[in-house]
Amino acid sequence: MKTDIKILQINDNKYLIREAIAQDEKIIIALYRSAIGTEFCTWSLDYPNIDTFYMDVKDNNLFCICNEEGEIIGAVSIDKDDNTDGLDCWNKSLGKMGELSRMVIREDYQNKGIAPEFIKFVMEIMKSRGYKSVHYLVSKYHKKALKAYEKLEFILVGESDLFEHNWYCYEKVL
Repeated sequence: MKTDIKILQINDNKYLIREAIAQDEKIIIALYRSAIGTEFCTWSLDYPNIDTFYMDVKDNNLFCICNEEGEIIGAVSIDKDDNTDGLDCWNKSLGKMGELSRMVIREDYQNKGIAPEFIKFVMEIMKSRGYKSVHYLVSKYHKKALKAYEKLEFILVGESDLFEHNWYCYEKVL
């Protein structure tokens, strides 16, 4: 099920959001790799990887955002992960829940208000697919991300040490 594209106007710039396709592999994997080693990034050469990319594309769960020239400048996935979904902190009584995962914005496009608008759009997609809530794990030390989720009215519902990292667990009713 391919979704319609969305044009976002942020400040004086236009951005296009669409589902990622197999041909986007090299660009999105390069974006993932470019984040490795940056402050607060918990990724490695093993994750996210090509298998993760193709699983997300196959399930129509990987979205990319492009600048006016058509270059992919960011990506985010709707993830189904039993380990994360199984945490006790989530409000499972809400019904179908999903995780936002693997969020990346190219460094030269960070701090321009793109990520929150991108996340809002993907949450709209989730709602249209029947999700009742969305959750996210974020490094306890990632101050920029923590501020962004607060602005989006995510609620801190717990903490976790999944995947050998210290996370805050944020949730939002859709």
